[in-house]
Amino acid sequence: MALTANVGSNLQAKMGDIQAYTVGTGANIYRGALVAIRLTDGCAYQAVNDVNDEYKQLIVGYALEAKTSGEVRVRRDVKLRLNFNGVISPVVVGRLACLYDDETVQLYDPTKCRVVVGRISEVTGNQVYVDLRERPNRIATGLYD
Repeated sequence: MALTANVGSNLQAKMGDIQAYTVGTGANIYRGALVAIRLTDGCAYQAVNDVNDEYKQLIVGYALEAKTSGEVRVRRDVKLRLNFNGVISPVVVGRLACLYDDETVQLYDPTKCRVVVGRISEVTGNQVYVDLRERPNRIATGLYD
């Protein structure tokens, strides 16, 4: 049906790439934390280091609010500044950032973690900016994939 008047205060729009996800049982998601959907149950949890891929995590963005139940709003169209675990240098720019915990990333290492968060776009001190839109795979098989 075509509009015949202004929409007014009932206009619903999402600014940026924001999605709400059901929070999983036992989750404790802090505002600003990396959020993962566990493909084992389809619910949102704080991202955790999962060397053996037990939870089948898919990083979907960062939390806009703290939640332990209900739904959490997650944004993913950003370059997010995160802590970096490991030796940092300009050479990491362009490489995949893999999950270390809900506020930290590391370079791909098959013995530590392979869940892809995004691609490192900038280094600043002991932190990196990670482009959450640049995630070619759920699981990395190398530094660049």
